[in-house]
Amino acid sequence: TIGIAKRSERETLVFGPHDAVYYIWQTVIAAACFYNLVMIVARAGIQEVQKSFRPLWYSIDYTCDFIYILDMLVSCRTGYLMQGLTVKNPKLLLQRYVRSFRFKIDIISILPYDVFYAIPLYSFEISEERVGRP
Repeated sequence: TIGIAKRSERETLVFGPHDAVYYIWQTVIAAACFYNLVMIVARAGIQEVQKSFRPLWYSIDYTCDFIYILDMLVSCRTGYLMQGLTVKNPKLLLQRYVRSFRFKIDIISILPYDVFYAIPLYSFEISEERVGRP
């Protein structure tokens, strides 16, 4: 179940750390991470893979970026245990998340690395003139 914490006269959505919805969300995040781990390496190593389906790759890349941003929002609203009780105060949840190491990793993960694909810093291709020389 999703925990709801009352604040003032409105209700605030807070995910419990042991809720089924939270575990399902972690599976979605794991799938996005697995895609990035496997496909970005494959695309960097095999240029035909990158060139043949470029619109598809970019759409999946941006979908994963969107999932990562949503995960940051979910992380801001995920309760935690303190002295055996689940903390559901939104202000405390946000403070804890922003001060965590995970927040720093999340910020790094949403940087637009695809911009680096457009910048030809190094050329890994061997020129035809150099292949024939001893």
